[in-house]
Amino acid sequence: MKTRGFAPTAASAVGTVIDRVLSRGLSGAATRLLLVVVPFGLAWFLLTVLVDPAASPTPAWVASLGFPLDLLAGILTSLFAPSVLLHLLPVAAGGWLGMRLAAHYLDDVYALGSVRMAGRYLRSAIFGVGYDTLVVSSGDAKHLDWTSTLLRIGGPGWLSVHLGFAAAFETLEGHPRVYGPAPRRFLHGFERLRDVVDLRDQLRRVDEARAVTRDGVEVQARDAQMVFRVHGGNQPRNLSDPYPYTDEAIRRLVYGQPVAATGQRKWSDALPGLVRREITRFISDLTLEGFLAMQPEPQRLLHGDLHIPRQELTDHFRTDTLRHRLQDTGLELDWVGVGTWEIRGAGQVRAHELIAAWQASRGATLQPSRRSPGVAVLDSISEAWHAPAASREERLRRLIALAYEGLRQHTAKASPENAPERDPILTHLARLLAADPSGSDS
Repeated sequence: MKTRGFAPTAASAVGTVIDRVLSRGLSGAATRLLLVVVPFGLAWFLLTVLVDPAASPTPAWVASLGFPLDLLAGILTSLFAPSVLLHLLPVAAGGWLGMRLAAHYLDDVYALGSVRMAGRYLRSAIFGVGYDTLVVSSGDAKHLDWTSTLLRIGGPGWLSVHLGFAAAFETLEGHPRVYGPAPRRFLHGFERLRDVVDLRDQLRRVDEARAVTRDGVEVQARDAQMVFRVHGGNQPRNLSDPYPYTDEAIRRLVYGQPVAATGQRKWSDALPGLVRREITRFISDLTLEGFLAMQPEPQRLLHGDLHIPRQELTDHFRTDTLRHRLQDTGLELDWVGVGTWEIRGAGQVRAHELIAAWQASRGATLQPSRRSPGVAVLDSISEAWHAPAASREERLRRLIALAYEGLRQHTAKASPENAPERDPILTHLARLLAADPSGSDS
């Protein structure tokens, strides 16, 4: 029974030693270095005894030293005696030649164009001497130091990631690994960089985006802007973690990059198209009344240009559908802003139709007692314009009278100490009302 149990134990021990020697980490490099340095050192020491360099005369400068310096000097002269070095020369030359041939082979396989770079990689990978350090301080891998062996071949080496960035690496087996901001981290053998991701907010804009509402009215968004960020998995932002992220989001951004005719595109380059696509979907899901219901300034309707506050617009965009759609790409939406909205309608939507649509959309939510003075004035203007009148001039006089009365009341409330008659605009409106409808000024 003891004999049977010894074989598995010995096999396990041998396997552990082999794994340790072939390890691609720091421990494997240290083990290989010891396996070379220790036997070479012992052979060197034994050569000083076998060759017997003590038979040669002791140099005068060694004899003149006091104890223990004379002893140390004697040992050194024995180690570097020509007869000893002559026996070590073939071993050292064979090791140098082997490393040189391996460097040429590695240079040819990876097309490095530098045997020196290949030799530097071999020394670090085999013996852990002279590791390269890769510094990630940009969201574009093209701006990294491509003279580093960590980019051209892969690990082992040291990785430093600045705040606001993350790097995706692949192991030799093809397994992805995500590394966030850290001053120093070790990369194991053959870990290669796949891409880097900028964790900071990404602002993208498009000059214009056009779409048609559900009821067939064309709406154009000018200077549309969106701010995206890497999906943080609902983690709060704070001083200790200002740019939260999830490994899944980084993998989706890196491995889900679009492919164009010119090759694979960076995920950030596709954001302008994403802005235009989401604006178009937003408009096409609304009717004209639903769109005008978000307009807080009804006087802009007369010109066809609208402006919706950024916060209100962002709240309308934050739907579960959009959140899940962006999360599938590894992103989340921070805010949306549009310079102006232009209702075109191919010339078929007139000012009074816009006012009617706006009143229809706001009437369900605004009670007469709660309506602002601006809404009341707009309602009065609409009623005066649509009221039956003998002529167009009569309707214009009614509009002027409404404007005069509204401005006079506003001026009286704003500055009671000043007489409304001193206002030049009121004076001009009063003259227009006093003018003869036939065209002659009375």
